[in-house]
Amino acid sequence: MENFKEIQAKHYAKHEASRAKYENKVGIYAITCNDNIVYVGKSTNLFNRFVAHEMNAMEPTERDYHTKKYTELREAVMGGATISYIVLEYCSEEQLAARESFYIMKYWPALNRQTPQGNKPVESIEKYWK
Repeated sequence: MENFKEIQAKHYAKHEASRAKYENKVGIYAITCNDNIVYVGKSTNLFNRFVAHEMNAMEPTERDYHTKKYTELREAVMGGATISYIVLEYCSEEQLAARESFYIMKYWPALNRQTPQGNKPVESIEKYWK
């Protein structure tokens, strides 16, 4: 059985080609399911965040296994969906929270639980891939 470091190394290697483009870049990103925005997030290192999302969805630790967001993403991939990560906007660290809120309000993504208006239930993304 692979340990965490081996799993992490495997995922970093898989995405090596995009490292230079996203590593240490600050911004707002979206996770898409078959080109539909299903999650909006912010990061001070987009490359590391994209890899972390993939690891949590596809090879979760016991803690992450039942997290609704990652369960939905894992089921979508198993069902044949294409999951992608896109940058919505590069910005400064000081702008992250405000810009993330803007995009959450704009797209109201199914997998975002916390919104500027408070918490909402995580929705299924099955409609995007079944």
